[in-house]
Amino acid sequence: MFVGGTRISFCGYKLCVLSSRVEKIIFAGDFNAKARAWGARVNDRRGLLLTRWAAERDLRIVNKGQSPTCVRLQGESIIDLTWVSPDLLQYVVDWQVRGDMELLSDHCFITFEVTKWLDLSMEEACDVAAPRIGPRRPRRKVYWWSESVADLRRQCIRARRCWQKAKKKRRPTKLIADLGVKYEHLRKDLRTEIGRLKSVAWQKLLGSVDRDPWGLPYRLVLKKLKTASLGLTEVLDPDTLSELLKSLFPPNNKSNPIVDWSDFVWDNA
Repeated sequence: MFVGGTRISFCGYKLCVLSSRVEKIIFAGDFNAKARAWGARVNDRRGLLLTRWAAERDLRIVNKGQSPTCVRLQGESIIDLTWVSPDLLQYVVDWQVRGDMELLSDHCFITFEVTKWLDLSMEEACDVAAPRIGPRRPRRKVYWWSESVADLRRQCIRARRCWQKAKKKRRPTKLIADLGVKYEHLRKDLRTEIGRLKSVAWQKLLGSVDRDPWGLPYRLVLKKLKTASLGLTEVLDPDTLSELLKSLFPPNNKSNPIVDWSDFVWDNA
């Protein structure tokens, strides 16, 4: 990158050390750089510097297609990038820009999956740490959620799709501008409504402390809304647990020698 005309390290010394010592790397974020290598229309100075930086560390770009990752009224660009090491390239799949999700941000939501080794490692770790509890339960809504927020969110997503669709089909400039302004207004309304509902819910939550000090406020603070799982020793088979204890703390089959202390004399010197 260039700051004040002076060339500086793009990611700093720590990231250089990281990329040289770790074999499997996933490096994602807003790089604010443009290059044709990841679908941009032009190469800028930062893009060329980033391309060289990634090539020196043998990092591979995962971005696919030309869907913009940052959308503003002033324009759109592909500046949110995902880099991986060669060992991970074949495992990172289904990378996509999610235009169907509203984040109240100019940057789009990006999702991808890391298959095989990470999935297996996580699954094995979860099997050891906690018992399987069956199908996943529906996600609990936040305490301030309401139908008005859900409706505004749907309108936001619909307006954003119409705006992006008009730009892709090169509709008249005035129509695109009007759709963009409409989307920005809806997004502002959604942000305002969320703030208002949070404030109302917070006041209600504070008021309930006097009525029920051990109720919802207490559980929220102590994060007791989710039931804790049983400990590892509680779910293991008794025989298996016994074998583990024996391997960790082998029994001492040798008897301790008998010491005659009858002639012992304490020496204070």
